[in-house]
Amino acid sequence: MILYALILLYSAVIAQSASEPCFYMLQAGASFCPDPKTLRYNPISNYWEGDDAWRSVEKSFSKDLTTFVGTQWRGTNLGRVVCIYRGSKRGEFPVQISRDTLVHSPAAIIDRTGTLPPNTRLWQPDEKRSGALNCFPRTGSVCDCPFYLYEKPKLSLEEEVMGIEKYSGEDAWMYI
Repeated sequence: MILYALILLYSAVIAQSASEPCFYMLQAGASFCPDPKTLRYNPISNYWEGDDAWRSVEKSFSKDLTTFVGTQWRGTNLGRVVCIYRGSKRGEFPVQISRDTLVHSPAAIIDRTGTLPPNTRLWQPDEKRSGALNCFPRTGSVCDCPFYLYEKPKLSLEEEVMGIEKYSGEDAWMYI
């Protein structure tokens, strides 16, 4: 019976790890920077691209990205993240990857893996930039720097239709 329970638990862990590569961070609903192996270099535009609209901030001469350096968040309560990578060649500029999505401030995100002292914050204030937080990965993994995307509340169809600006005193449904 115990062996059966362990097999089920192991199967669940394997299934979760396949769908969520950073499951062990215990940050439910968190997002992470793309793994360097999943980023693609576009030789025509000289930009790096990834799934979910990730794109390099500037053109790059780096033809490969081998190291995840960290993540920087800038904003007040909502802001944007920039993921920073390095190539294999010395002297190349770091590559910054971002996407046009708002992110909640990660200031309160703490380590939940138990590998650090309790309540250790994963993001530290940037001493040089006001309103910026930095996350430096302890293990070199993108999983070390979780953040949470801001999602607008979903409106029902009726709320969306009734929210359409009216040009007269008539109901909104008359303009559809």
